[in-house]
Amino acid sequence: MKTGKTYLLVLICSSLIGACNQSLSAEPPSSSNAALPDKSLARTAKAEAGENDAGLLRHSFSKCVDKSEGITAEMQACMEAEYQFHNDRMHAAYRALIASEDVSSRKPIKLSQQNWLSRTEKECAWDAQHEGQAQRLEAEYCNMRNTAKRANELERRIGAVK
Repeated sequence: MKTGKTYLLVLICSSLIGACNQSLSAEPPSSSNAALPDKSLARTAKAEAGENDAGLLRHSFSKCVDKSEGITAEMQACMEAEYQFHNDRMHAAYRALIASEDVSSRKPIKLSQQNWLSRTEKECAWDAQHEGQAQRLEAEYCNMRNTAKRANELERRIGAVK
């Protein structure tokens, strides 16, 4: 499981009682281990996610998720705000990159953006009929991170063009 997904799973699990241990270990939960996951596990997963997302996601996102206390709707609001920030950056960088190129050089840039969008839609897909809340949050987190990465990539390309 990817570190970002592990962090998100720990957040989700910390808000649920009992069912989490089965997701985090191979053993089925019993009455003796049906408690919430250890808080040190949440801190470890959060630290690992922070290392991998260093410079990618804003500190305000982490603060927002911390304040959500694992409430799904609040975590979704945090992800939506962070996604929107990076989506706006990505679109601004894309427009600037297109504007900086001559007409013949625009086609590969447009194709690259279309390919990125297609890959992201596949990688971050969520099937509402067959998947639950945890998978929906994973898909939203995936989309948010991919968008932030793409914004960074396009902004670097603009820097190389200038």
